[in-house]
Amino acid sequence: MSDKIDTNSLYQLRDYEPTDTQSVTRLWRDALQSVLHQPPVHSFDSQAYYLQEILSNKYKIVVAVNDKNRPIGFIAFSETEVDQLYVDTSSHRQGVGSTLLKLAQDSALFALTLRTFKINQPAIEFYHKHGFHFTAGNYDNEEGLEDIVGRWIK
Repeated sequence: MSDKIDTNSLYQLRDYEPTDTQSVTRLWRDALQSVLHQPPVHSFDSQAYYLQEILSNKYKIVVAVNDKNRPIGFIAFSETEVDQLYVDTSSHRQGVGSTLLKLAQDSALFALTLRTFKINQPAIEFYHKHGFHFTAGNYDNEEGLEDIVGRWIK
């Protein structure tokens, strides 16, 4: 997906590029904070480094951009896992998350797993709508919050 792909008039999808790091990190932090109602546990620079140097080497990252080429959502996924999926709160309910998730589902070998915070009911409902079923998770995350494990089978 090296070129932009028209998804609709509101946004396009394209592969993550290092020049996206600052804006995607900002989107990620803002979206996460709006759900958790607490400040991020990592500094901006630490999270940007993680995105550019670690996450992008382990997962395929696709960015949804608006007509001004500003990121409004992103997903980091492999053939077996969705590691990150965040959409700017101003772009919720416009199909951005569904389109990004469909990319991961289409590339899945057999199934996808993901984790989300138990307090994030909108995300849980979103994933349920897309065929995920949940089981108990744990508190083994840097935020110290209970999470749950979602699984989708092709």
